Amino acid sequence: MALQFCFGTSGAGKSYTLYNQMIEAAMANPKKQYILLVPEQYSMALQRKMVMLHPKKGSMNIDVYGFNRLTYRVFDELNIKPQKVLEDFGKTMLIRQVAGACKEKLSVYGGCLDKSGFIDEIKSLMSEMYQYDLSREALAKVQEELEDTEVNEMLKNKLHDMQLIFDAFDEKIKESYIVAEQLTDLLAENIKDSDYIKDSVIVMDGFTGFTPIQCKIVKELLKYAGEVQMILTMDEKAYITSSGRNLKEHELFYLSDATRKLMLGLAKEAGVTVLPDITMNMEQVDNNKNVICPTRFASGALHHLERNLFRYPYKVYENEVEELFVDVYETPAKELRQIAAKIKGLVRDKKYRYKDIAIISGNLESTKDYVDRFFKLYEVPYFVDYSEPLKNNPYMDALEHIVSIVEENFSYDSVFAFLKSGILADITDDEIEILENYVLKHGIKGVSWWNKPMEGEMEELRLLVMDIILPFYEEIKNGDGTIRCYVNAMKNFMTKFDYEKGLKEAKGVYDKLILVFDKMLEIMPEDETNPHDFLELFKLGVKDISIGRIPNTLDTVLVGDITRTRLEDIKVLFILGMNDGVIPKKSNPAQIITDREKELLSKHEFCLAPTEKTNAYTEQFYLYLNMTKPQDALYLSYTQMDNQNSPMEPSYVIGRVQKLYKNLSINYNRTYDYHVETENSSVETLIVGFREILNQDMSHLNQTLDLYRLYMNEGKTELLSNIQKALTYANIPEKLTKDVAELLKLRLLSQSVSKLEKYAACSYAYFLQYILGLREREIRSIDRRNVGIIMHGSMEKLYRHVHDNMNNAWDKITDEERNRLVDKFVDESYAKEYAGVNIEDEKYQTLRNVLHRIGRRTAEGLSRITNEKCFEPVYFEHHFNDPLLGDKYDVKFNGIVDRCDVFYSPTTKDLQFRIIDYKSSKHEFKIHEVYEGLQLQLTMYLSVMNELVKNDYAKKLGENVKIKPEGMYYYALHDPYVEAANAQKAKEKREKEQKLYGPKTELFDGEFYDNIQKFAHKKTMSIVDDILDGKIDKNPFYKPRMSACSYCVYSSVCRFDTKCGGNQ
Repeated sequence: MALQFCFGTSGAGKSYTLYNQMIEAAMANPKKQYILLVPEQYSMALQRKMVMLHPKKGSMNIDVYGFNRLTYRVFDELNIKPQKVLEDFGKTMLIRQVAGACKEKLSVYGGCLDKSGFIDEIKSLMSEMYQYDLSREALAKVQEELEDTEVNEMLKNKLHDMQLIFDAFDEKIKESYIVAEQLTDLLAENIKDSDYIKDSVIVMDGFTGFTPIQCKIVKELLKYAGEVQMILTMDEKAYITSSGRNLKEHELFYLSDATRKLMLGLAKEAGVTVLPDITMNMEQVDNNKNVICPTRFASGALHHLERNLFRYPYKVYENEVEELFVDVYETPAKELRQIAAKIKGLVRDKKYRYKDIAIISGNLESTKDYVDRFFKLYEVPYFVDYSEPLKNNPYMDALEHIVSIVEENFSYDSVFAFLKSGILADITDDEIEILENYVLKHGIKGVSWWNKPMEGEMEELRLLVMDIILPFYEEIKNGDGTIRCYVNAMKNFMTKFDYEKGLKEAKGVYDKLILVFDKMLEIMPEDETNPHDFLELFKLGVKDISIGRIPNTLDTVLVGDITRTRLEDIKVLFILGMNDGVIPKKSNPAQIITDREKELLSKHEFCLAPTEKTNAYTEQFYLYLNMTKPQDALYLSYTQMDNQNSPMEPSYVIGRVQKLYKNLSINYNRTYDYHVETENSSVETLIVGFREILNQDMSHLNQTLDLYRLYMNEGKTELLSNIQKALTYANIPEKLTKDVAELLKLRLLSQSVSKLEKYAACSYAYFLQYILGLREREIRSIDRRNVGIIMHGSMEKLYRHVHDNMNNAWDKITDEERNRLVDKFVDESYAKEYAGVNIEDEKYQTLRNVLHRIGRRTAEGLSRITNEKCFEPVYFEHHFNDPLLGDKYDVKFNGIVDRCDVFYSPTTKDLQFRIIDYKSSKHEFKIHEVYEGLQLQLTMYLSVMNELVKNDYAKKLGENVKIKPEGMYYYALHDPYVEAANAQKAKEKREKEQKLYGPKTELFDGEFYDNIQKFAHKKTMSIVDDILDGKIDKNPFYKPRMSACSYCVYSSVCRFDTKCGGNQ
């Protein structure tokens, strides 16, 4: 029973030396057991390495284990059968279930249960408590010990909520399950009985510390194993310093020093002997166990990096640097493409094997997509060390959507998300879209409406859909509401659609999915639930299951991340994405217990996992280990933009490395590295070359022409033609031909002014809407347009009623009478607008009340404006269809003037009129928009009413009457939102908003209206000329914070580049 440490820097040969010593000893003592104990994720790689190192190419009496596998090895020996272990996904689902059950008792987190990541945080905190050997009693005790201060109140409430959830969790699993962390306790209790452990030799490698629960196991291993050796990374200076004091947290080898002190304490408690340390290449250390061993580094530059990285003071490397590279790329896509090309070149030119090369990424989830794309393009075999989550699969999506249909009662979103999931063979995509259009047009939602017959061919599609969905819906609705009921319905659904066959290509997914449902039946079969909570449970269970992968071949490029991936025998290493916030990673602020609260709890001997500050130093240590792994070359790279083209800054590590080398230059890869590596990648190379030539860049002209000739000689003319079309394509519509323009005249026989304004805003949008006849999908819903139509109709009826039946006596109408009339006309207009549409009673009543309120306040405002001056409303909803441009153009313009008021002075024989155009929202008159052709409506309406009023009143009043416009106005049919201290002030503010908006005529002379009508007439002719000439340019108007593209429904057809301009 002895403990011995082996110290050395990264690459000093620590592991290599002790592994070979273990193999030699194992061969000399075949009946003795040798154990290599490593972190769980490293066990497979090291098992393979031990086999390769062993002369007999087998592990023989050497086992490679992590703590988890060692546990089951001892249990198997001692015939220990623990309670069922609750896997991570089972734990997650159970936490969600018990937290939901005690939701009303939670003082802080009652409303957080459905928030993304919250259940994961609870599970993480629970795991911490198990790993750090903190009992529920300790949790209750610390709550009592915390002082009743304002600072502590929130922490106490958090701990109270966690106590409730954890107690409910323990109650649920008692005597039936244990969590994985509890296995460790069970192992520690039984090591003393294990002959497998007794007198064995254990080498521990790859650890940077132990949790309190792991310390129990280590202590027992020290007590009963024959010898325990531990490999720790530390340089000579830190080794000497640590013998006199504890290293500080910010020092590089702090973790190794802390682990050493922890092990010494455990050894003392176990009463075992501590043997002299083995040191690697530490000539200044005074002991007889120092081993001189060649380092892994083939170059002085990499050796210098290991000796100086993250150390102070540091030395500067004066020689030329040939093995360390710092590359800068514009985007992650360009970064991975160039790296793929470099790897191909390294294998071809320098005779490396693919397995000699590795890639480390700070954001592996993002990197893997580009690796899949470019490594296949360059025919580089690779293995991504990443467990794919059990999602992003149409069959998985369909399961979520079918439950959503029950939860949302056949809502549009849930039904068509399910139909479009991709698993239905009996209904085509076209049929789904036709049905979708019908459902949207008629406002169909709810199972009761889906059970009603539809029109024509839609009925056949409805029956088909209901045959698919209704059995599941009824099984849930007619069931007893338990988890068992929901799981059985899901399994029946999966059987109906043959999920086992459908998920065959996604190996392991079907079995994992069944495992989730079986676990639900194991731990909570009779618990009552509802569609929403069951769906949340299912999502959580699926999220925690991932599909692990193993390399298809040994000769492959390993792609991994900084903390998880174990690199062995790497000659060339690429560390990419070395940007600020990626390497090192940003801290995670969304924790249940914050770092400050952890520090407070530690004062009460309630110690949880390390803080983010400590984790940052830990990541720095892992970064040091990875950067010192390659033997021959290290490539560091960062990007100037992320995937969304947002600017990125380099990591501070880049600056640290630069300071270590006098002659280290940064390579800015702004141009394409022009190499033809594979046939597939050569196509992209040719495209890049063509694009350079089009941009007047002739740097690769000869290479591009050579590649072009090669493709021509190979007969790839179609490919070259497609490339040419793609590169020279311009998203610019051609002018319509004369024949087509002549046909347009038939459509221009009757034009509305709003169509001309559309053309002025964007010619191409006019072409799509009025020439091609493209229109939006018809959706029956309550929106601003519906409200506007109802209000227009209501006000027209109100004013016509007062004019025809009450002699325009607005001043004599009481508020009560006016409101009664408004309610009546609003109801009539509503019934007309929504005839035959399904609107639930509650929504109808709500909408009706809103419309009544808007109508009343609109009528009140209009009545006040009418009474302020002596104008009488005379013309309502006046329809016109007139040849406003004269005989030159065979075009009539049509429209509806909402209202025209007239005032006649018998004294002066002056007659003034004004036009009012109703709008659904506030609309102001802007003279510059008339100039642009964007606001012709009021001016053109003014011209129409000018002629009408002259014709009507000249007969009545004689030829001497002077008729002139008083104004042209917009009026918003809305209920303006105002903020005020009381109802009276609110009314005053609202009245200020309820006014006519038109040109400020006091700023102009009396000829203003004549001039603006003339200009509008001229502008209209110009627009008509352009239309008849066939011009359909993509020329959207632009003004600050607004353009014709802002709300354009044709953007998906047009694809005009609104951000950068240009359409090539």
